[in-house]
Amino acid sequence: MRESNEKSLKAMYKYGMKEVKMTPAEIDVCKKRLIPVWDEFAAKGYYSKAELAEIKNILTENARIG
Repeated sequence: MRESNEKSLKAMYKYGMKEVKMTPAEIDVCKKRLIPVWDEFAAKGYYSKAELAEIKNILTENARIG
């Protein structure tokens, strides 16, 4: 994580933000609900289908590593 992100995260914790760990089942539910929204937004031109594909590839790769 970049240093500036870490500083921001620490500040959010200081002001009361709580970290919530999701179970694998909860993550799967979120994915099933969100991916169609991403596809819809790409179809509407909020970002390109190529950009969306790149993000999906990055997330897939991070999931393998993570």
